[in-house]
Amino acid sequence: METEDRKAFAECMMGLQEVFTPEKPISKQKIEIYFRSFADMSIEDFQRACSGVLATKTISTFPLPGELRAVLGSNKGLEAWLFARKAVRRYGAGMTVIFPDKVIHSVIEAMGGWQVFSWITTQDMPWKQKEFERLYQLLQGRDNHPERLCGYLEEGKIDLNQELLPGSERKGIE
Repeated sequence: METEDRKAFAECMMGLQEVFTPEKPISKQKIEIYFRSFADMSIEDFQRACSGVLATKTISTFPLPGELRAVLGSNKGLEAWLFARKAVRRYGAGMTVIFPDKVIHSVIEAMGGWQVFSWITTQDMPWKQKEFERLYQLLQGRDNHPERLCGYLEEGKIDLNQELLPGSERKGIE
């Protein structure tokens, strides 16, 4: 967050205070402590986190920084799930995929790989989505992620770009 984001940040904090602890005014110190603890986050992400807490928190206490971050993390897991499922519909199990968010690669590998992920049944979808979101939260702090997820066409080393001439043999990629 940048210094110019302080006003929008304070407005979010005052909104949280009004909803969760209306009888207790929020101090400038609390706003400053929270601002420093969210310095690595954009103001837009912080606003999304506040909206998420307002929509999901059921206990009337002021949300701790960890609660705000957890809400944002769970939204990222859902966004990543939706993005990955869209890729399945578009490319299928045969194509190799490279996601801009490499955490998705680690999550799908942990779930059995791209091919297994591509063949999730409608019946298993709700459970697999929960597993994906849980794994996403666990693995997003990791530094080392696979660069891509191989489809069965690449795993079998079939070169679809190789032109076949009559009488020639199909050769795989070496």
